[in-house]
Amino acid sequence: MGERAGGGFNPVVFLLYRIYGADRGSLPPNSAEALLPSVTVYDADGRVRVSHEECDPYPPGSAPPEDTTRFPVFPVPDYRAAIAPGALSTESNWGMPVDLLANGDVFYLTTLYGRQHGEVFAVRFAAPRTPSRHRAVALWDPTVQARMFSLCTYNFWNGEAIDCRIDEQLAVDDQGRHAIVVSDAARRPVNAIAEAGVTWLDAGPFFDGQLTWRFLFRDRGLPAAPRAVVESGSAPPEVAPYLPERVFCDRRDFEAGGFEACRARSRQVEAADASARGRSNPPSAP
Repeated sequence: MGERAGGGFNPVVFLLYRIYGADRGSLPPNSAEALLPSVTVYDADGRVRVSHEECDPYPPGSAPPEDTTRFPVFPVPDYRAAIAPGALSTESNWGMPVDLLANGDVFYLTTLYGRQHGEVFAVRFAAPRTPSRHRAVALWDPTVQARMFSLCTYNFWNGEAIDCRIDEQLAVDDQGRHAIVVSDAARRPVNAIAEAGVTWLDAGPFFDGQLTWRFLFRDRGLPAAPRAVVESGSAPPEVAPYLPERVFCDRRDFEAGGFEACRARSRQVEAADASARGRSNPPSAP
């Protein structure tokens, strides 16, 4: 806790207890049938200042509270999606001077999308091998590349996680890749289904949003590699397939030929835009 993920003293620490994909389910809410851990805080002289014993947050006979929080849907464009749509970022603290979420064991990767760039935001990457009781892959299996990862769509300005999946909930195509389609429900391609090797994530009713990966390391191997790639701009051949490829297109493009057709359309649009910029900014005379 004493050092920031990027080095240097860390003046603020949050201890977050999170449960993902529990084998016993998530009910009662947020417990997964597990007791909350005991917590003890000591001062610099070793004296106990605060202590809480482990406890059952939902003892027998209690009614778990219902979360009735409703986030307002403000039509606020995200300037980041206009400046760098589809760009990858390893930033997890939104410009704050402390690392609130990323640390030595958790790695974040984020990219931005917006309706002005296309009805569909499509992403594809090689599927890292993760533990799974459903696939009979043990945590200690030497071929495991990460403890787990999650993938979520967010609207930053509304503070809402819109749609999330963990690794074993993502469809895998016949080449061992995850293909993700992000759109609102009305613009979801008909072939954005698990049977076609595609996972659809709801973008919600917002103009823009962000798609964020959260990796939990098994060691400092594969999940750490995309960080180095994004920050250096160089991808070794063994890492490149795991770096998400990101493209924008219309729904009909994806329906016509899946990710490949979406990528082809995206390249056509990029080439046309580059050509238009060249015509509007002719080189000056020598």
